[in-house]
Amino acid sequence: MDSQDSLGEPLPVVGLDADVSVSTTEEEPGFDDEDEEDFLPGLDQPSSPEPPHRSSTQDNLLQLSEEDFDHSLIQKMDKTEKLAKALETEPPVSADVAGLSESFVSELEREDRTKDISLTLTERHLENRKDWYFLRENSSFMPTDSWETFLYGSLKPGCSLEELLQSFGVPRSLLTDLHVSLDGYDPRIRTNALSEMCCQLSQFIKSPRFTECFISFILDRNIFNSVGCTSAWCTDIYHKIGPTKFWDDYFKIVPKEAYILHLRVSRQIHGADRMLFQKLHNTTSLSNRRLIKGFDTLLFAGNHQGLLYYTLFIYGIRPDDTQSESLFQAMRNRLQKSRKGQYEVELVILEGYLTTFLINR
Repeated sequence: MDSQDSLGEPLPVVGLDADVSVSTTEEEPGFDDEDEEDFLPGLDQPSSPEPPHRSSTQDNLLQLSEEDFDHSLIQKMDKTEKLAKALETEPPVSADVAGLSESFVSELEREDRTKDISLTLTERHLENRKDWYFLRENSSFMPTDSWETFLYGSLKPGCSLEELLQSFGVPRSLLTDLHVSLDGYDPRIRTNALSEMCCQLSQFIKSPRFTECFISFILDRNIFNSVGCTSAWCTDIYHKIGPTKFWDDYFKIVPKEAYILHLRVSRQIHGADRMLFQKLHNTTSLSNRRLIKGFDTLLFAGNHQGLLYYTLFIYGIRPDDTQSESLFQAMRNRLQKSRKGQYEVELVILEGYLTTFLINR
């Protein structure tokens, strides 16, 4: 007789939460279907403690009452929806107002186009609007990540000097034969992160062509007028290059008669004006006779723009003394005699400057 026959019936499947006990008697009692609590007679059935991490369904329910519900919430939501619909709907506009608005906008657009065309035509016909622009194309330069710069310091660009300048907006053809000339009009390009451009450019200071590219860069009219290219940075690079190397390369690419550029570089580099005057005139003498001779040369040659910037350049390097007063008085007398009713812009501005110089001394 096998074990199943001794039990009489197969054991039922016991659930996970059921109490299970093991009998210590030799004889196994039978299973009583009618009384499951007497499954193991003679033994106390200990209650199985409920796991501490479990909680009853009753505890997991949030008990709400009618007092806990905000009846004004529905009204607020309705008002919000009505307001949103009102904002989406454009207010009606009468036909007269709509027509007047369209006419006004059209007139403004036509006026702006007329101003742009007039300005462009004026610049094309006036030689004094020409200037030097090293950057002539929209910039594709991407500044380095500030966090990487903070962690690893200044990273050297993975490109050549020429490739870096092309990303700034310098045409490739301009780099082939680099000469600074006042023959261009404002290209009206888009530039970004100019201070970062200066930082990246300075890392090529050992490059053979760096000096001429640096000079061309700081003489650009838009670069000079920007706040990203500072005099402190230009002066620091100037001293790292060295005065001899700098001025040798400067006069290789910059015309001697371009006093607007001479004035510009003297403003960008602190203390460069005296050295520049010495290179221009092969002398350190600032006598009135020599300075007036340069003034007369430009005046009688009709180079009025050069005359204006020559005078401003001289004003910056002359000491404030009685000789300077007599110098500017002589310049104004010569200018007034030669004008003879001429009202060219540069001459009018120059006379105003000379008068101001004399008043302030």
